[in-house]
Amino acid sequence: MSERKKILSIAIDNQLLKRLKDLSVEKSVSVSKLVTQLIEEALYLEENVFSDEIYKNINWLSNEWKDKLQVLFTKVLDTTPDPIWIKDLNLRFVYVNQAFAELFQHKKEEIIGKNDIEFLPPEVAKQCIYSDMQALEKKESSHSIEVVEKDGEKFYFDVIKTPLFDRLGRPIAILGISRDITGFIRTKEELERKNKEISEAYKKLKEIYNIDVTTGVATKNRFLQNLKNIYEKAEHGEKIVLVLFDIDNFKYINEIYGSKFGDNVLARTARMVKSFMETFEAEYTVGRLGDDLFGIAIKKDIDEGILIENLKDVIGSIKLNTPKYSSFFSPKATYIATSLYKKVNYEEDFEEVISTLEIQLEKLKRAEKKDYKILDLKKDMSKYAVGDKELEKLLDEAIKKGDIYPFLQPIVNLDTKDTIGYELLSKIKDKKGHYIEAEKFIHIAFRTGHIALIDQIVLKIVKDEIYPTFQEKGVLFLNLSPFTLYKVENIGNTIAQDIISIKDRTVFEVSEDDVLRNIKDIRDIKRSFGLHFAIDSFGTGSSSLKDLMDLGDEDIISYIKLAKFLTENLKESAWKRKFIKSIKTITDELGIKLIAKNIENPQDLEVIKDLGIEYAQGDYIEKSEIFVSEKLRKEKILD
Repeated sequence: MSERKKILSIAIDNQLLKRLKDLSVEKSVSVSKLVTQLIEEALYLEENVFSDEIYKNINWLSNEWKDKLQVLFTKVLDTTPDPIWIKDLNLRFVYVNQAFAELFQHKKEEIIGKNDIEFLPPEVAKQCIYSDMQALEKKESSHSIEVVEKDGEKFYFDVIKTPLFDRLGRPIAILGISRDITGFIRTKEELERKNKEISEAYKKLKEIYNIDVTTGVATKNRFLQNLKNIYEKAEHGEKIVLVLFDIDNFKYINEIYGSKFGDNVLARTARMVKSFMETFEAEYTVGRLGDDLFGIAIKKDIDEGILIENLKDVIGSIKLNTPKYSSFFSPKATYIATSLYKKVNYEEDFEEVISTLEIQLEKLKRAEKKDYKILDLKKDMSKYAVGDKELEKLLDEAIKKGDIYPFLQPIVNLDTKDTIGYELLSKIKDKKGHYIEAEKFIHIAFRTGHIALIDQIVLKIVKDEIYPTFQEKGVLFLNLSPFTLYKVENIGNTIAQDIISIKDRTVFEVSEDDVLRNIKDIRDIKRSFGLHFAIDSFGTGSSSLKDLMDLGDEDIISYIKLAKFLTENLKESAWKRKFIKSIKTITDELGIKLIAKNIENPQDLEVIKDLGIEYAQGDYIEKSEIFVSEKLRKEKILD
């Protein structure tokens, strides 16, 4: 015999009964079932919310306020910006707050009693039902990210769904609370997009760093790495041929035909050389090591002279239409070559090898006798590499002790014989006490990072010792490395303050290429701090006469010093005389003073005067003398 159901008798007024009947029709359930559900929900609220210990222990809370809490609870839920809802076990909405209704652009009464499928897009509805079922099956909170599309735009919500139980542990509903995380997701997507862009940019920068943009061959750093890899893969005793070459008179090619034509010459040369090297079917690398300087390394037992002759034919076969004249242009080059042989357990200093080749190539070009030379590397490196190691030790010791000696070389007005200023020349001493000039160790200082330390020592000597006694001696010409000079932009830096403290009677010398590479920085420093600049060793860099005119028009440069190779052997070189005369014409027009450096014999001085050069310096004009203050005399120089 089945157990009888218990019947609960309650008194209901007519108005409430009418509302219950209307609601039962809307919900398609009998009044008794509806009343049962309402009582269950009321008991849940009473047991889990309004009968909480927090209310039992607050004696002053009146019964009236306890009755109002249910209404207030609903109002609070409606004011929160987070969508909140409750579903019954049939996954129909029995409660939604205002934020939920606004999200889906419906009124509350249009949502209550419906399930997800009845008012949500099918894909969204499936997603919601699946997470509801997970929460009910696991009888614990579930966490998911759900997407809602509104006005054609996607919104993302962090959703937590929690099953609600009665006092007997039976599930009676599902509570859902969501937080709009659209901003977070979009920020995350934007960050991912930016990271991807940065990653792509890094790859491109790496390619640019490894591959020269103009020519498509390896950059100098990449060429050195490729050379090292070729050497490491070679068998003991295998031969690796190294060739350096640069395009003859490339600066004048740019000036006559324009930089675009010059770039075309470089690009065509690189392509032709690379195609030629591929015919050997051997491991090789081609790189652009400087403005018009190229390097080749190939692991093959080939005669250096034959390789150079073939390269001369390849480059000589290039014919380019000139932009200004109805003619063809064929580039020519000067070559230097040597060979390396793989040795086991021996580490080759490739930078030193390349440096030696560059030095010898420059000497070969100045000699103007032939267009190539083959080096015996052992013999030639003994002149430079060993000496460099000794110089490096001497330089390191000099820096540790602060033994950098300043020499002042006069700069003379050739017409009046007056000294207009002095160039500061830094020297160190060898073990026998003889002075070594900076031009012999400066490349080591840059390579080892000692240059910044030398600058600091020199700058301190100038500021503390030389500048206070220099007021009546004219202008001081001071050559600081770019690393030091550009620190002036950080005015809080001690070095910057030292530079500014001596700026009024000091001209800061900058190399030709450094001017072109850092023209914006130099312009800003000139305008902001009033520093005076000179281009040092003009003619050794890659500027054109147009660059010179632009610099003069902007009043950035006050002096130009002609490079030593331009001012020596002038009687034997007509093109040098023509070039200097052209520069003189432009500098006069721009109000820039032109100084001839390294005048060491009467013949060169005579030509310099004939060309109208007003200022000069060099041992023949007046030798440099060491600057000796009382402090330096006491501490270092006792003779």
